[in-house]
Amino acid sequence: MNAQPMSRLQLTILPFASVGRCDTLQSTLGQLGYPVTVVNNQNTLTTNMLNTHSILVLLLEKSTLLRQPLLSFLTTKNIHPSLGILDGINAEQDSDILRYCDEFTGWPCNAQELSIRLQRLTQQYNTSVIDNTFTTSSAFADEFLHFNLIGRSPCFVETLQRIKKIAQCNAPVLIDGETGTGKELAARAIHYMGGRKDYPFIPVNCGALPDNLIENELFGHAKGAYTDAKESQPGLIAQADGGTLFLDEVDSLSLKAQVTLLRFLQDQKYLPLGAKTHQQANVRVIAATNRDLPELVQGGDFRQDLYFRMNLMSVSMPPLRMRQDDSELLARHFVQHYRLQYHQPEKRLHSDTLEWIKRQDWPGNVRELENFIHREFLLCETGCISLKHPLQKASDRRRQLMDRRQAVSLDLDFSEAKARAIATFEKRYLSWLVSETNGNVTHAAKRAGKERRAFGKLLKKHGISPRLGHT
Repeated sequence: MNAQPMSRLQLTILPFASVGRCDTLQSTLGQLGYPVTVVNNQNTLTTNMLNTHSILVLLLEKSTLLRQPLLSFLTTKNIHPSLGILDGINAEQDSDILRYCDEFTGWPCNAQELSIRLQRLTQQYNTSVIDNTFTTSSAFADEFLHFNLIGRSPCFVETLQRIKKIAQCNAPVLIDGETGTGKELAARAIHYMGGRKDYPFIPVNCGALPDNLIENELFGHAKGAYTDAKESQPGLIAQADGGTLFLDEVDSLSLKAQVTLLRFLQDQKYLPLGAKTHQQANVRVIAATNRDLPELVQGGDFRQDLYFRMNLMSVSMPPLRMRQDDSELLARHFVQHYRLQYHQPEKRLHSDTLEWIKRQDWPGNVRELENFIHREFLLCETGCISLKHPLQKASDRRRQLMDRRQAVSLDLDFSEAKARAIATFEKRYLSWLVSETNGNVTHAAKRAGKERRAFGKLLKKHGISPRLGHT
């Protein structure tokens, strides 16, 4: 019973109960090692009085006559108690009140349970103080908040330090990391924190560049270069002149396209299609991949000289599962982001939901977490986002989708039944594969053993969209 709290936080009791009951709670909290004050007049309590070193504890007696005045008080004052202690608690009857509380328990209080809940709240407070310091007080962190690079775990802060250092030079950069770790965000940070910030940042999805159009896309063409070339048109490199060319999914370039890119990187000269003279560009190239390029080099799927040319400077974006409690920090950030986007009142994540978030591996990394928060935010009808049922892992949901089987009607003839079964299989298989590769069509096509163009036609045939978000 004498467990010490993690920090000497002040507890403020907001009583809607008898003096005797309030004295009992104050004594119990004091024995647990917490300094306690009691609000003797509820009308004097405002959000400004609850400073950053205080946890508000609501004590509510069983009388139903007190519940409506309390609810009106919380709504009018916009106060959210950290811990609610309710006599005769009824989850359905008291839902309007409980949604204001991060934690709640019944009366009489079990000292051990009370201690556990307060320690959990104190831990959340300590985290939020660190988060607040990281968000508002640290000039270093503030620089990266503009690029939505949010985190305070040691491995992530080390990555941010490397990004800032690389931004000060003009050498080519290779960014690697799993899908959804924020590779394009890192590339934009390198660009806008460096000397090229006043010039264009041009992102290119290499997986979407057709092999026969790679030179036209990168270098542009002169008037009359081919039948439909009625006017000269600059390529992506010309558009990025003075700035940065970001090559996303660079591993998906064909060997022919790799040769084209290598020639440009060697001296930054290029020849637009149909032009008679070479042109010079001043472009910084940043490439990104979620695959093991050295392994692709060994297998002959990626040119070694191109790899060495791009890998002069490198950044590895750590997966979310290695970033300690950054998932909680990111979750809170996304809640605030969507609150502002949808012009919603204040919402917060329930402590149990935060614990669940911290336990997940998030194989889709920050993107998967953001999509989860986005969905739960939109579905939540109260001020507290709380999961009512344990959620399955994404891989389990996908496996269940593949395990479902649709019966074929015996009324069909053999050819029609076979065609329908094949169509059903194709749609399920393609949906599963696109989901497994997080919308990366190039990787999905490779896993299916098909060319990208043929794979894309299958997706179009079955109306499957690979668009799952940004890199």
